[in-house]
Amino acid sequence: MRIYLFRISIIGIPKLYRIIEASENCTFDDFHDVIFKAFDRHEDHLYSFFITRKDTKNMRIMYDAPEIKHSQNAEDIMGYEKMGFGKRKKSTAETRK
Repeated sequence: MRIYLFRISIIGIPKLYRIIEASENCTFDDFHDVIFKAFDRHEDHLYSFFITRKDTKNMRIMYDAPEIKHSQNAEDIMGYEKMGFGKRKKSTAETRK
């Protein structure tokens, strides 16, 4: 089984980061839970992962990248595709790294 290391930071706070280990079998929901615990967060929220394959601060590049989103994310209901982001989305509950 492969183990991957990720350097995770919060947008807007670049010097605050955590190194996270994740196995190839973990879902993005599992990955989110580990990240949440690493930053000592507790509040519920919807979330997405944008797979850019390189570090970037450009929001357009992030939103153009493949998105893996929380299955209850309301953006689909609100016409997210009509805003110009018409890519296929994957669920964090079903997608593995």
